[in-house]
Amino acid sequence: MFKKYTITGENNPIWWLVEPVILKTWAEGMCKASYPQLYLIHFMALLLSTVMFLGGFVLRILLVGTILFLGYAVFEESLTLAFSAVFPSFGMDTTIMNNVDESSLWIYQVLGYVILIKSVIFVFGKNFTDWVQDTALYLLMMVTGMIPLKWIARGLIRKNYFAQLAAKTSFMGMHMSQTISAAPPDIEQQYSKIFDLYQKSNDENARNQLEELCATY
Repeated sequence: MFKKYTITGENNPIWWLVEPVILKTWAEGMCKASYPQLYLIHFMALLLSTVMFLGGFVLRILLVGTILFLGYAVFEESLTLAFSAVFPSFGMDTTIMNNVDESSLWIYQVLGYVILIKSVIFVFGKNFTDWVQDTALYLLMMVTGMIPLKWIARGLIRKNYFAQLAAKTSFMGMHMSQTISAAPPDIEQQYSKIFDLYQKSNDENARNQLEELCATY
């Protein structure tokens, strides 16, 4: 017996019933999926991920720039001192400098670093690490000729422990929904049907259909 792993956020008895069927259906589809379609799906996913990241990146930069501009208009002296303390080449007005006690300059230096760090975290944050992870995995699949994807699929059919572990990561949950369209139409329809019934499982009729369908696997 293999240890039970579930996709993040899915922790209920209905999902425990559906998960093995979903994984098996997807695995069968990937074993029969055409390589050109898989490459196209990965390329489009990589392109979309990059466009979304860059679009969000630019918007966040504009937002940070706007906030700093407004802040500078209201607190010109304080922000000038803060940025000059962090970046000596920023160029500080000597008039402002003469009005500041040197013993309190460390406060402005701390303020400058806080603004800098907070801005960088906001602009990049988790979005950057997610984009790097997605890009690396999409490129890995394409460069290796989909070998990792096919290995996971074959491993799921053989109930390989490590294949199950890899398939039940949060990334693969999203990846499955993307790549299933490369499977033969009958398998794709079966996959969609199971998921649709699962999403409607609060309805007794849908739940009964789902249980009957899962019992055939």
